[in-house]
Amino acid sequence: MGPGARKSPRRHSAVQPPETAVDFRFKVCLLGEAGVGKSSLVARYVLNQFTERYSPSIGARMLKKEIRVGTPEGDVNVVLLIWDVMGEKTLADLLKDAYFGGSQGILGVADLSRPDTIEELPGWISAAQSVAGPVPVVLLGNKNDLHPSIESTESFVALAERSSTPCWLTSAKTGENVETAFQMAAAAILGRYRTDRRSGPSRPIPASASQT
Repeated sequence: MGPGARKSPRRHSAVQPPETAVDFRFKVCLLGEAGVGKSSLVARYVLNQFTERYSPSIGARMLKKEIRVGTPEGDVNVVLLIWDVMGEKTLADLLKDAYFGGSQGILGVADLSRPDTIEELPGWISAAQSVAGPVPVVLLGNKNDLHPSIESTESFVALAERSSTPCWLTSAKTGENVETAFQMAAAAILGRYRTDRRSGPSRPIPASASQT
């Protein structure tokens, strides 16, 4: 190298951590009447965010989150594809094949401060299972931070008990039981797959599938 020549600065390439291998992708639908807090629950779970501003969902939107689920053989990596379905039952019914098709699990959401949303939950779940089959269901009694009446809470729990469905009292605002409810849904879906490997709506999407 001649006089006055400068050495080119070395380029240090950033070391990228290896991507985590994904074992399963599960499609999970959040169902329930408008205004029960489905979008807020998804935002709290996936983004750890909450806003008081209400913006009704149009159609369906999907967010995803990667989690680890325990099994007797060890943890597996699962990506939840979380579909937030609009609360307009007439339109949802017209598009139920698109919204509910291929679902491996259902989160049925009610607003504990509005007893009518509890009464409507069986209809939502029935519509989804008519397309997806008898997939696992978890019920969420949302807005527990509003201190709902004892009667409303008991009505929600009774609904879950009648159908032998696990349920949680949740709050998207405070985060109460949100992570636990989604984790339970994922574990139930995985448990279903481990005991029943028949092809059909309840089978998980292979990890190699080109879904985003």
